[in-house]
Amino acid sequence: MRLQIAGAIFLCTMLYLASQGDRHENRGITQTEKRIIEETERTRRVAHIKERDRKKELERHNPSPRAHNLGNGSQGDIPIGSLMEGLRGFL
Repeated sequence: MRLQIAGAIFLCTMLYLASQGDRHENRGITQTEKRIIEETERTRRVAHIKERDRKKELERHNPSPRAHNLGNGSQGDIPIGSLMEGLRGFL
């Protein structure tokens, strides 16, 4: 009789423990999923930094068009002295 009761208690305990797996499976993201998400985020940041650096490099080698048109500051054939006459009040 004791063996039957112990067997029944053991069987009930095992069934109870086996049924607990469904409750605890969906507790959030797993460590593997977390690692994949972090790796994806890191890859995205690296791509963004490389793109930013590439744009800075291009700007350094190819300045904007307005910088090409500055020349020496004179406008046509007008001497600089006559251009400065109009700016006497500001200087």
